[in-house]
Amino acid sequence: MGIKIKNYFYVLIYIMLILTFLPIVFNNLPPIIGSFHFYAFLWIISLLLLKPGLFLKPVILHIIVIGILLTLIFPLVIWQKMDDWNLKALLYEFYYIFIANTIFWYFIVTNDHNGLNKVLKITFIFIIVTSILSIYSSKIDPLYARNITGGDFLYDKTDDIRNFGGGGYSFATSIVALFPILIYFYKNSQLFHYSKVFILSLGLLFFFTLIRVQFFANILLSTIIIVISFLGSKRIKISILLVSIFIIISIIIPANYYAKVLDSLSHYSNSTSDIHLKLNDMSDFLETGNMENTGIGGRASRYPDLFAGFIKAPILGTSFKNNNLYVSTGGHLFWMNKLAILGILGFLLYFHVYLFNITYNIRHFFKNTVVLFYYFLSISAIISLGLMKNLVGRETWIMCFFIIPGTFYSSLFFKK
Repeated sequence: MGIKIKNYFYVLIYIMLILTFLPIVFNNLPPIIGSFHFYAFLWIISLLLLKPGLFLKPVILHIIVIGILLTLIFPLVIWQKMDDWNLKALLYEFYYIFIANTIFWYFIVTNDHNGLNKVLKITFIFIIVTSILSIYSSKIDPLYARNITGGDFLYDKTDDIRNFGGGGYSFATSIVALFPILIYFYKNSQLFHYSKVFILSLGLLFFFTLIRVQFFANILLSTIIIVISFLGSKRIKISILLVSIFIIISIIIPANYYAKVLDSLSHYSNSTSDIHLKLNDMSDFLETGNMENTGIGGRASRYPDLFAGFIKAPILGTSFKNNNLYVSTGGHLFWMNKLAILGILGFLLYFHVYLFNITYNIRHFFKNTVVLFYYFLSISAIISLGLMKNLVGRETWIMCFFIIPGTFYSSLFFKK
């Protein structure tokens, strides 16, 4: 009976991960069979009936209590003016964070290190397959990732392009967090069964995938994360020094010089590509300071707009007073948007879910281990992206709260 129950949980976990990291499958399945939410519901009910003690673990209990406060009680009592878009986003975030953590903690509670290791290996295969299909999809439609995310772009092949299984916005976010993991295995390859050539090949595949899906912020942050990861924890002072020098030099160099460099670089990319458009857009912004007719100018203006709303209701947020917050643009900046709509009180409670989760993992699993530095970098990669753009989709949260801690935790048990 025990083996049957374990296999039943494995099946649910694999299905949820397939419906997260293999769009080639879930985009071509019927509605109910291909519904992540259906299997997530079965997962929660199954845990309640067969593993109820899991819900009393500090991390899980923490998510449940704060989730109920921020998504159910506060919107009825304090945030009655919260718009539907932000409320729905908040609900989905806690929902995915909860699912991701319960999967991770299922393996911890059952002490199933072999099962965790197998699930993670197969999940990485899913990610590799979707990366390859993303590159293929980008050959058909260079802006497919933006098309399936939504918006009015140069191409309109959304209905067809989904069937090819390329990853979207959230998949690109999750990939950024993989580079510290790969570099950790690369630098410690003598401890594991993976060759440096194989690990390096994966890194190149994932970076090329980011280039092809054309989310500029992801490419930029990945480059920084890769450099810091290779320098390692023993050279953290050098990393800080290099970043500081880079920032100082960046400030000293005149803006029009950057504009010329970016304009020159744009000539090396396809004139219809998003990277070409972004480079020209940044060049125009740096040269003219145009806030209204450039994409980067529009993004830059969102911070002061959100901050203006935050100042009007700093403690309880604009959802309490319903001040002028333009959700359609403000939502593109994840952390600043949260601060504006939730206020200091709500934001501290919301961010405490991340903080408690991270510090708990560090204290109980990664303290005094070599993985600590890389675990922190992987988590920081996702959190940092939220300063530049929105964080959405279950790939992001399952990567942040299951794949990242699960991979590093598993690595401590499966050395040569």
